[in-house]
Amino acid sequence: MSADINAALRWALMVPLFGILAIGLFYAIGAGLKAGQLRDSGLSPADVLPVVPFAQLVAVGVDAALAALTMVPLVLLVAWLLRLTLHESGRKRSVDDVVERLVTDHVQLRQELERGPSAEAAEHYERRLRRLDRRAERTRVSVARRRWIAVGATAAGGLVLAFAATPAALVAAAASVWLISRYRWHTGFALTAVFGGLLLAVLVERSVSPPPIPAASVRTMQGQLIEGGLIAATPRAWYVDVGDGRVRGVPSVRIARSSVRPQEHPRPRPLGSRLLDLLP
Repeated sequence: MSADINAALRWALMVPLFGILAIGLFYAIGAGLKAGQLRDSGLSPADVLPVVPFAQLVAVGVDAALAALTMVPLVLLVAWLLRLTLHESGRKRSVDDVVERLVTDHVQLRQELERGPSAEAAEHYERRLRRLDRRAERTRVSVARRRWIAVGATAAGGLVLAFAATPAALVAAAASVWLISRYRWHTGFALTAVFGGLLLAVLVERSVSPPPIPAASVRTMQGQLIEGGLIAATPRAWYVDVGDGRVRGVPSVRIARSSVRPQEHPRPRPLGSRLLDLLP
C-alpha cells in the first residue's frame, strides 16, 4: 500500500513539474523567436520585448513546437516504408538464392532419373518437380510484387515529405532517421530524436528568416489614424511600430476602430520555403 501511495505522490509531483518546465521551455523559445523578429524589424528587443504579454510569447513557442510535431508522423512513415523496402529487397535476394538451389536440385534429380528408374517413379518425380517449379515461380512473383509496392509507397511518401517539408526539416529528418537506424534506439528515444531534430530545424528557419510582423491600423477616439507593425495587443493597450525604431502604445479605451492584416508581400525565406509554396 505504501508503494502505491509513494508512486501516486511521485506522479502528482512530477506532472506539475513537467508542466512548469514545458511552459518555461515554450516561453524561452517564443521569447527568442520574438526577439529575432523585432531585431529584424529594426527594433531593440531589450526595450520592446517587455511589452509583449507572457501568454503571447508562450503561444509563439507552442506554435513552433506544433510545427515540428505535425511533421513527426510523416517522417516516421517514410522511415518505416524505407525500412520495409530494404527488407523486401533483401528478402528478394534470399528467395532468389532459394529458387536457384531448388532449380539445381531439380536438375540433379532429373539426371538421376535418366539413369534408369522405373516409369512410375519417373512420372511421380516429374509431377513433384512441376509442383515445385510452380510454387517457386509464385513465390518469386509475390515477393517481386511486394517489393515494388514498397518501393512505390516509399517514393510517394518521400515525394509528399519533399513537398510538405522545408529544406532544413528534410535535413533534420534525414539525420534523425539515420541515427535511429544506426543505433537502434527504443521507441520513446527515437520519437524524441525525430521531434528534437525537427524542432531545431524550425527554430533555425524562423531565426534566420523570421516572419514579418503583421500590419495594424488603429483609429483613436479623436480620429487619429496610427498605422504600423503590431508588436502586441493586450486588454490594456495596443503597441504599434510607427517607424524609426519607435513603438507607440495606444490605450484600449481610446481605440475607436482597429484592424490587423498580414504583410501583403512577405520577403523570401530561403530556409523556410517549401516546394508546395511554389505551386500556384
